[in-house]
Amino acid sequence: QYVLETVMGLPAGTSTLAERRLVQRVTTLISTRSARLYATGLATLIGRRPDLISATTPNRIAVGINGSLFEWYPQYAERMATTLKHHLPADYNIALSLIKDGSVIGAALACLLADRQSL
Repeated sequence: QYVLETVMGLPAGTSTLAERRLVQRVTTLISTRSARLYATGLATLIGRRPDLISATTPNRIAVGINGSLFEWYPQYAERMATTLKHHLPADYNIALSLIKDGSVIGAALACLLADRQSL
């Protein structure tokens, strides 16, 4: 109801239960697709980097994720995890973790790498 009235601009109390259920279903489908696409790209990157698996921690990879969808959207992280399990070998143990301010940390790491390469 909130989305229909606030985002879509419908007058308060005019949406039907069927309309609200339709909006809920569509947003669930869109968010599920988003999580699956995100995880598929991530699985592709992991699959192309066998060097990420070390001898001391076989098949365990920690992935830091930044973003409000991962943090707040219901079942988004679970949908990503399910998709990763589908695309990667069964013995891979992928840990998805929320990283606050990840873009700032990423920018700092990029600057550090660029600085080291210029030496």
